[in-house]
Amino acid sequence: TLAQVIDGTGSLSQNGTGTLVLNADNTYTGATTIAQGVLQLGNGGTTGSIAASSAIRDNGSLVVDHSNTVTLAQVIDGTGSLSQNGTGTLVLNADNTYTGATTVKSGTLDVEGSIASSAVTVLRGSTLSGTGSVGNTLVEAGATLAPTGVNGVLSVQGNLQMADGATLSVYENDHPSGMRMVVNGQTYEQLNSGTVAVTGSTALTGTLNVNVIPGTFFKSHEYFALISSAGGFSDKADALRSNLNNLYTFLMPSLYYNGDDLDLMIYRNNVTFSSVVQTRNQREVGRVLDTLPESNALVQGIESLDAAGARQSMNALSGEVYASARTALIQDSVYVRQATLDRLETADCQEGGMGGAIHTASLATGHKDEGCLAGQAVLWGEAYGGLGHNNGDGNAASMHHSTTGFIMGLDTPIMDGRWRVGGLFSYGRSMFDIGSGRGSLGHSNNITVGGYAGTHWGALSLKLGAAYTWNMLSLQRNVAFSDYSSRQSSSYSGGTVQVFGELGYRFHTAYGTVEPFGHVAYVNLATNGYQEAGGAAALQGRGMNTGVTFSTFGVKMFKTVRAGNLLLLPHGSLAYRRAFGLLTPTNHTTLASAGGNDMDVAGVALSQDSAVVDAGVSIRLTDRIDIGLSYIGQYGNRSVESGATGSAHFRF
Repeated sequence: TLAQVIDGTGSLSQNGTGTLVLNADNTYTGATTIAQGVLQLGNGGTTGSIAASSAIRDNGSLVVDHSNTVTLAQVIDGTGSLSQNGTGTLVLNADNTYTGATTVKSGTLDVEGSIASSAVTVLRGSTLSGTGSVGNTLVEAGATLAPTGVNGVLSVQGNLQMADGATLSVYENDHPSGMRMVVNGQTYEQLNSGTVAVTGSTALTGTLNVNVIPGTFFKSHEYFALISSAGGFSDKADALRSNLNNLYTFLMPSLYYNGDDLDLMIYRNNVTFSSVVQTRNQREVGRVLDTLPESNALVQGIESLDAAGARQSMNALSGEVYASARTALIQDSVYVRQATLDRLETADCQEGGMGGAIHTASLATGHKDEGCLAGQAVLWGEAYGGLGHNNGDGNAASMHHSTTGFIMGLDTPIMDGRWRVGGLFSYGRSMFDIGSGRGSLGHSNNITVGGYAGTHWGALSLKLGAAYTWNMLSLQRNVAFSDYSSRQSSSYSGGTVQVFGELGYRFHTAYGTVEPFGHVAYVNLATNGYQEAGGAAALQGRGMNTGVTFSTFGVKMFKTVRAGNLLLLPHGSLAYRRAFGLLTPTNHTTLASAGGNDMDVAGVALSQDSAVVDAGVSIRLTDRIDIGLSYIGQYGNRSVESGATGSAHFRF
C-alpha cells in the first residue's frame, strides 16, 4: 500500500504478481501500466486515484475500491480485467479497449463510454448503469441493470443474460414518444423511458424484477420499451415483479413480447374504486366512478393513485360542501330569531330586557323618548357578526363559517296595548369553507322578512315569530389529483322558513330580575337544484329539504344600574339547547359525466346538544343616544360559534 502522493511526470508500473494499493490522490502524469498482478485504487474510503492524464495499460487486473464516486476519463487498454469493488460508483467515460473481463462486485459501475470488448458480470447487490456500450453481459440474481435517464440507451454489444431474480431499473416520464401500439384491439401509447439495446440475443430466466423510477403518474393503456434485442429472446421471463404493484392500487404492469422487443404494459386491474373507501361519502363517489369508462378523465386521474390518494380524490369529488352549507345556513338563522325575541323582551315597561343591540326610536314624537315605548310604534335595528367551526366526523371534513348582517323592524301595540305586533327586514351574508383536500368554499346572500307578536300577563310573557329568508348561494370547488385539475362553480337559490315561540316568567329580586324561559323553534331549509360548470368533475344536484326543531331552556338575568348620568343594563343568560330532526344534512347529486347515477353525500352535522351563553350591556349615554354590545356563544357537541351584536342609537 502506498499512502503517500506520487507526483511528477514519470510513470507507474505494477510488475509483481501481488497487489499494489494506491491510497492517495496521486498527480503524476506519466502512464500507468499493470504488467501483471493487481493495481487497486483506494481501499474502501474516498481516496486513492491517478491523474486523468495518466493513460492506463491493463494487462493484469485493475480494481477500484471507493465509497464515493470516482471517474476514469482516460482510455484503459490491454488484455487485463477490471473490477468495481467499492460501495461507491465508478464512472467510465472513455471508449476503452481492454479485453479482459469486467466484474461489478458491489456498488455501481456507470458506463458512459464503452467497454464493448469486455464481457461484464454483475454480482448480487451491485448495479451496471449508464448510456454507453458493454460487451456480453450477465446480470446475476439480486443484481441490477439500469440504463441512465429517461431517454438513455445502454447498449449491449453481444448477448444479454438476466438470471432469475435480476432487476431491470428504468427511468420514465409522461412525455409520449409518438409511438402507438394496438394489442387485442386496444391502443397503447408509448412513453419515453430508458432502454437496453442488445445486438445479440437475450435470455431472461424465471422472474424478472422491473423497477420503474416514474416522473409522473401512469395511466392505463400506456407502455414503455424495456429491451430491444436484435437476436430475439432465447429465453423469456415467466413472471414479473415490479415496484409499480406497490405504487398503484388500480393499475397492473405486465410484460409484453413484441417480436424482438420487450415492453412493459400498464393495464387497469380488477380493483374497484369502491373497494378502497373508508367513509360514506367516498363509498358514494366510488360506486359512481366504477360505472364510468376508462376513457373518462376522472377515472384516468384516480387510477394513477394509491388507495390513500384515491380516497382523497373521492373526498374532493363528493361536493360535500353543498350539504355542509345547509348546516351553516340553519345555524345562522338564529340571529334573526334571537333579535326578534330580544326586541319583544324590551317592548314593555318592566325592568330588564336583553336588548343589548336593540335601538328604539318613537315614530310618533321622533325624539327624546325614555326607552320605554310600550304605547307607541317603534323602529329598531341590530347589526350582528359571528364566527363558527363545525367539527368533522370522519366522513365530512370540518367547516369554518362566518356571518354578518343587519336587522330592522317596526312594531306597534294593538288591542289596547295588550299585544305588540311588528314586522322585520334583514340582510345578511353567510360564508363557509372546507379544507382537508376538499378545496371548497362559498357564500350565501340572505334577505329575510318576518313578523312577530308578543304579550304578557303579569310576570308571564309570550313571544311568537315567523320569518322567511331568500338564500342566494354561490359555491366553488377546486378539484386536483394526479394530473387532473378543474374548478367547479355554481349559483342557485333556496329558502329558509322558521317559526318560533318563547314563554318566560320574571322574578324580581333585590339583586335584579331573573327569568326562566322555554323556547321552541322549527327551521326548514329548502334549496333548488343546481348545475356546476367546470369539466368532468362538475356536479348536478337535486332540490333538497332539511327540517330541524330546536328546544331551548334556560334562565335570563338582568338589572338596571345608574352610574352618574348613565343608565346601564347589564344582562346575561345561560341555556341548554337540544336539536331534533335531520341533524346531518345530505346532498343528492351526480357527476355530470356519470349520467343518472346519484350520490347521497352527507355534510357536517348540527350539534344535537349545545350550551348557549349571552352576555352584554346596554348604555344610555344621553336622552338621545344609546349604545349596546352583546356576546352570543353556542358551544355544542359538534360545533362552536361565537357572535357579537353592537349598536348605536340616536333618538330624534
